[in-house]
Amino acid sequence: MRRIIFVTGLLFCAVSHAATINFPEEFYPLQVDEKTIEHSWFSKIRTLSLTPGHYKLKLKYSDLYELGYDEHEVVESAPFWVDLEIPKEGTYRIRFSRAESIEKARRFAKQPLITLRAENNGEDTQVNAVAEPVMEQVEAPIAPIATLRPESSTKPANVRAPNAPIAAPPTPAVMLEFWWQQASQAERAEFLKRIGQ
Repeated sequence: MRRIIFVTGLLFCAVSHAATINFPEEFYPLQVDEKTIEHSWFSKIRTLSLTPGHYKLKLKYSDLYELGYDEHEVVESAPFWVDLEIPKEGTYRIRFSRAESIEKARRFAKQPLITLRAENNGEDTQVNAVAEPVMEQVEAPIAPIATLRPESSTKPANVRAPNAPIAAPPTPAVMLEFWWQQASQAERAEFLKRIGQ
C-alpha cells in the first residue's frame, strides 16, 4: 500500500511540474531535441508536455488556402528549428498571425514567425525560429520510393549493387506522404474532401 501511495505521489509530482505546449492546426512538432515525434497520417500531435527548460523544436507549417470555388492550395514550409525557453510549468500556446492571402502565406512559409504565449498570464514571448531547411539523413525505407519515379533515372528501378543491403519496405505513412507529394492541388483538394465526409 505504501508503495502505491509513493508511486502515485511521484507521478503527481512529475505531472505537476510539467508545462503543456499547445500547437495550432497549421503547425506540428516533428522533433524535440533528439527525440522524434511520431505522427499518424490522420492524427497529428498537437500537444507536448515538457518540463521547464530550454529546448530545440523542429516544426513544420502547413496551411490550406481556398483559391476559388473548387480550387485549393496547401502552403507548406520546410521543417525548421525553433529555440524554445519554457520558464515554468503551466499551459502555453504557439501563436502566429495567419496570412490573409496565398502570396503572404508563401512568404510566411519561407520565414515563419511565431510566439509562445503563457495562457495563465497572457504574456507573449518571441520564439527564435530558424527557417532554414533541416538537413535530414536519408533512411533506408525512403530509398525504394526514389526509384519509383522512372523519369529520375534511366536505370531500371530494381537494379542493386552486388551484396547491397536490402532496404526495409516503406511504411504506409511514408508511402502516403510520397503520394501526397506527387498529387496535384486538385487531387489533394479532392482527397481532403473525401476524408472530410
